[in-house]
Amino acid sequence: MRGKTIVGGPFKVAAAMSQYNHPAAADNSSGAISDNYGFTSPFPKSLSGSGVEKQRILGVGAGYDFGIVQATLAYTNVLFDYLDTSGLRLQNAELSLAHNITPSLLVGAAYIYTTGKYSNSEKPHYNQVNLGIDYSLSRRTDVYLVGLYQRAGGAAQYAQIFSSTASTSDSETQVIAGVRTRF
Repeated sequence: MRGKTIVGGPFKVAAAMSQYNHPAAADNSSGAISDNYGFTSPFPKSLSGSGVEKQRILGVGAGYDFGIVQATLAYTNVLFDYLDTSGLRLQNAELSLAHNITPSLLVGAAYIYTTGKYSNSEKPHYNQVNLGIDYSLSRRTDVYLVGLYQRAGGAAQYAQIFSSTASTSDSETQVIAGVRTRF
């Protein structure tokens, strides 16, 4: 993965690119991708069940701290080339807003729109809304609560929020709570 971040006062911009060749190949056991490649994605197989030959991700993002609220815009372009010569391109656009109510209490919201196109012209798309709150107990430890909702449309039959299994319908909701300690 290659990336670059530029910071100028309250403005930040970043770009990154990564490419994975043969990510799920049996002979790639000591590579950068583990044997459970794709466990959090609905796309590690083509529509006909073929594995991934190559996955490439390009992304850019920019953020601005307005003082009372921090706003971030991000765009990613993901390309899956499958072993059966088919492919899928996904484009993601995200807008997120965060606000520190107190120095210890952060609230945030994000909207992500994903549109895709398979080489056979099927076009899935997804709408996702995230809401979260984070409270710092100390410099190193915080507690958080996040709610996520995703709705699939177009050729997408099932919703699948990142890091979960596919829903049995076109929508999925998750609530995640946790404690995090940084070392």
